[in-house]
Amino acid sequence: RNPPRWNQHLGSPRWVALADSLHPPYATLFETPMFNHTVHFWLKPDTTDAQRAEFVAGLKALADSPNVASVSARKPAGTPREVVDNSYDYQLFVTFKDSAAHEAYQSADDAAHQRFIDSFKPLFDRVLIYDSVEA
Repeated sequence: RNPPRWNQHLGSPRWVALADSLHPPYATLFETPMFNHTVHFWLKPDTTDAQRAEFVAGLKALADSPNVASVSARKPAGTPREVVDNSYDYQLFVTFKDSAAHEAYQSADDAAHQRFIDSFKPLFDRVLIYDSVEA
């Protein structure tokens, strides 16, 4: 008999209760996100390796926002398929508890988000955002 997959029961109440007992913010990782914010960044061609490293650290620092449930900084997988766009430099995937948390994140009151924009906007060549909710 095969053992259960590691994530088979992540949405069950016992996992959420366990996550809450360990550290309350982790519980949101086991719930279905209500609002996803996916941002694709194309950086200016003259961006240095050091600036790129700082940029990635800045993406990850967005987890400091009290409005964010989770953050993932990604780069293109380089999938060799005609329908896959690998032209961007970095992808930011942020989950929020709900649209109100996303709106708070977008406000001038979210220090982590504002700090990221102020620090890294000069590096942006292009930004493309996809927001989504459960279908």
